Amino acid sequence: MPSESRTIVSTKVAGTPGYLDPELAGGEIRSIVDSTLNGDFNPNSAWKLVETAMACVPRSSIQRPTMSQVVADLKECLQMEMHRNKSASQSRKYQDTASSANSIDLFAVDLDVSMPHAR
Repeated sequence: MPSESRTIVSTKVAGTPGYLDPELAGGEIRSIVDSTLNGDFNPNSAWKLVETAMACVPRSSIQRPTMSQVVADLKECLQMEMHRNKSASQSRKYQDTASSANSIDLFAVDLDVSMPHAR
């Protein structure tokens, strides 16, 4: 019997295999993305992320993508976001040339990591 000084952590997976949230099934990606983003994200990038995550859940490892493929998919999501941010930044620069304080500086992120191949 647990006492107040002890904590029990359950590592059992909850949920139904193959279950897809109705909001996702209905195409409402904005309703499941972090609300602190205030809708400031590329929906195509978010869908790609969801598709990548969903591809990783089958029980059989042969049905799941390799980690190299997951990394490649995540890089693609990041590229979509960076392209969107760059386009938005350039648009703002043209609209507000008087104020350079509002511009966004983008920086490159090197994600070229060598991943071990588990299969």
